[in-house]
Amino acid sequence: MIKCRCIVNGCSRYPGGEKKIPVIDAQAHRRAEKERQAEVERMVEEREIAAQRAIEAQDNNMAAAQRDLEAQDADLAGCIASLTLADLTTGPRTTPSSPQLEFVDQFASLTISDRNSTNPSLPSIPDDLIIHRVEKVFSSLSELHSSLDSVSAACLAYELHPDMPTSLDSVFPLSKSLEDVRTIEAAVCKINTTSPEIKERKKALLEKAARIQANLLEQRKCWNAKASSLPAENHPSEPSALGESFQFLTEHHFNSVLPNADPLVQLGLFMMASLRVVFHNSRDSCRWLLQMLSFFVFTALGRHPSSTIKPEDKLIKTFPRDPDTVLHNFNLESKTVIYAVCPNSKCHKLYSPVLRHGDPRVPQYPRFCTHNPFPNDPDSTVCGQVLTEIKTVDGVSITVPIKRFVYFDFCDWLAGLLARPGYEDYMDRAWVHTATDGVMSDIFDGKFLREFKGPDGKAHFSVGGDSSRYVLSLCVDNFNPQTNKQAGKKASIGLISGTLLNLPPHL
Repeated sequence: MIKCRCIVNGCSRYPGGEKKIPVIDAQAHRRAEKERQAEVERMVEEREIAAQRAIEAQDNNMAAAQRDLEAQDADLAGCIASLTLADLTTGPRTTPSSPQLEFVDQFASLTISDRNSTNPSLPSIPDDLIIHRVEKVFSSLSELHSSLDSVSAACLAYELHPDMPTSLDSVFPLSKSLEDVRTIEAAVCKINTTSPEIKERKKALLEKAARIQANLLEQRKCWNAKASSLPAENHPSEPSALGESFQFLTEHHFNSVLPNADPLVQLGLFMMASLRVVFHNSRDSCRWLLQMLSFFVFTALGRHPSSTIKPEDKLIKTFPRDPDTVLHNFNLESKTVIYAVCPNSKCHKLYSPVLRHGDPRVPQYPRFCTHNPFPNDPDSTVCGQVLTEIKTVDGVSITVPIKRFVYFDFCDWLAGLLARPGYEDYMDRAWVHTATDGVMSDIFDGKFLREFKGPDGKAHFSVGGDSSRYVLSLCVDNFNPQTNKQAGKKASIGLISGTLLNLPPHL
């Protein structure tokens, strides 16, 4: 059961403005709410377009009416002139001494234009839909105003009791508040409306956000100035310019795989993992294989008289159904972090995920890009680009980045190599490799790496003593995964990769 606050099905009219309903019903309510909102936006957009066309038509009609009135003024002047005795009067009619009956007939023949008779009618739109849209916008502005007040209160509390930096790398305590202000500013800028009242409220909110942001930037500037005046600290545990060793944790690579599982289960899952990794079987075939393995293991253990496992209570419920789950249990993949990238071609700001309750399966990302390239420039504004979109996977709606950057943990990757039996010896042996008959077959056969100076600028980098020395090559490449056909789809994927040159060619 989840809380629903939709308006279409009346959930918002329940006490507290929400109603607890099943997940399936909530998804249906959400779709209905989105369809209703889309219909309202479409009707409002049609109304605005029709109103614009009506205004243009009204301007044209008013111009035509003005021309008609000018012509009528000229006709009136001529008729009046025809009743006079003078022959030098101005106007289109100069015949003097016209009889009164003739003037009356001519005056009656004049057509007076009505400026309001040609106004086109606007398309009708339900009043309740317009009211709902306006109320929703006002509600959003009220929530943003409350959030801005909270940030303002935090700033005031900091001004009354300011903190002092303790080191050069001390983080400004109101950095989160500054990010919140930029998020609020971006959300306000995204509200489009023609209502004068809403425009005034938007203007007031933006002005207040600008004042708070300017105050925060000034406080951050003072914080950085105080931090820069502090003496530098020495961290003996960190690598210095003399080339102290890094430490890589490899304990998790030696953990037992599925330690509490039955040997029959371990063999079956190992077979599936081998088919997936070594023979590159598809996910669908591996998923089918997992289902068959679950039936096989259930039948085998159920018939074994000495088995202490109750298949119907434990095994079937915990047996993996997805190949990725099996590969994760075998610890075959390096640790990864998925960053949200701003889709704006002029921004590309990265946003790291926020793990709710420390669960890496459900990362959270900001809704809008809050990056300001020149925060000290009053004319510079936040990007405001949307960062995430909603996708449905197996009937569950999740929020994912529109554009993402997958980062592989380098330390974990190298630790995985060192944890493999014999690999550390392979990598250390690269420095003692010698060319055969003067023919160089490896980069270590040359003089450059062997004579390359280390961090101290004196000793050779190849002289490591008890520490290992590893050489990596960096590659940056972009390519089109849809192939480079002239009439094909246009897409681009960027790759930043590193290759460990200490490994022998056959690896």
